[in-house]
Amino acid sequence: MSTSAGLMVAVLAAVSFGTSGAFIKPLLEAGWSPTAAVTARALIGALVLLPFAIVSLRGRWNALWRARRRVLVMAAVGVAATQ
Repeated sequence: MSTSAGLMVAVLAAVSFGTSGAFIKPLLEAGWSPTAAVTARALIGALVLLPFAIVSLRGRWNALWRARRRVLVMAAVGVAATQ
């Protein structure tokens, strides 16, 4: 990955993190529970990242299958730690 591409990803991540609260606040005001709002935020994030993950794999699904436990643990820790 080039430096400019890495910088663009970092800026996108920072903007996404900074605006996520503004998108969740209306859900909370509409009566959603905090757990439901956080779940919605995590699912939306997963759906946004899914196409990038698919392209990144480039058909190497067996590598993902071999590392499935590690991937699941890292995903669970990452999501749980940020919430």
